[in-house]
Amino acid sequence: MFYAVCWLLFNHDKSYQAVLPRFLSVRCPNAQVFRKAVFYVITVYASGLTLTSMAGYCGADSNRISAIINLENGKKYMAGDQPMNHHDSNESQIDDGAVKRYFDGARGGTAATVSMMTHEFNLPASAARYRLHKEIRTISDWLNAVNESWRVLDVGCGAGTWTEIFAKRYKTVIGIEQSSLMLKAARERVASLPNVEILEGDGRHDLPEGSFDMIFLGGLCMYLNDHDVIELLRSLKNRLAEGGAIILRESTVHQGVSLSQGEYQAVYRNVNLYRQLFDGAGSFRVEVRRNYGYTNLVTAEELVNLRREWLPFLPKDSTKLGSLTWWMLRGTAPISFWAIPQILSQLSIPWPRLQNHFFRLSFEE
Repeated sequence: MFYAVCWLLFNHDKSYQAVLPRFLSVRCPNAQVFRKAVFYVITVYASGLTLTSMAGYCGADSNRISAIINLENGKKYMAGDQPMNHHDSNESQIDDGAVKRYFDGARGGTAATVSMMTHEFNLPASAARYRLHKEIRTISDWLNAVNESWRVLDVGCGAGTWTEIFAKRYKTVIGIEQSSLMLKAARERVASLPNVEILEGDGRHDLPEGSFDMIFLGGLCMYLNDHDVIELLRSLKNRLAEGGAIILRESTVHQGVSLSQGEYQAVYRNVNLYRQLFDGAGSFRVEVRRNYGYTNLVTAEELVNLRREWLPFLPKDSTKLGSLTWWMLRGTAPISFWAIPQILSQLSIPWPRLQNHFFRLSFEE
């Protein structure tokens, strides 16, 4: 009902950006009480919608997300996250060609929206900026530990979002990307920055020579098979300067591993499985941090999927409804983006389906 009413508002001759502020500034004898009541209703609605989505997920069957399947082959991943055989496990998980085709195709989005995975949910550009801002805050001390005069390598740099950030902070930055769409976008993004170079190539085979003080992988390992992850980390370790660090940002699951198949292919491992891969690559000191900026964005995506499934009479693709979902969540951020995720984490409830974590790998002291 709420979405239906808002859809009528959106198709009015005035945009919702004009309608809502005017609505909330209405003059009446108890205007302040009225505005508080409206905010309370919005808060309850957004919280209820979030919890309803969570409940829908918990009651859904294991195939609710098309393209994601659970891998429960005991020969590959043992129950309870027991050690696995890195050399022969899941060698056929990912089709490299399918991954490249997906990121070259854009699928109706721009390189920037595809890079941040917001293009299929009609979320506003501000949602990606919000996620990025929170991610920078999450690892700010890791970034501050890198001297301004040091060299940085961004492997799988995508559209160059993080490459640009690094170039504005550090003396020398090199990005490498194999997708032609992303490569073009990254080069355009940093064209005015003289201290950054974007190379075309596959990070597994075309790494630049020399040592680097920080190496960043922003969601690359999720598109690689286990053996490739280990070999890539070994190569990066050989290029890591003394006192340097490798920082990874990877989408994860709560337990086991899940595989996305079809046009979009990715492997979602849990944190412990990533630790096993790191061990296979060498002796690292590993630090892990939950990426709540990603969680906030995925929460909005879950609600978009919920609306598409439960309210099929509304347009499936609508930037207005996508914006509504995002701003309802943003307006109640203390509850929807902080309290609920914290509570669910404490209760070990696996929602949203996907998480994201930052990993910092440094040499053992």
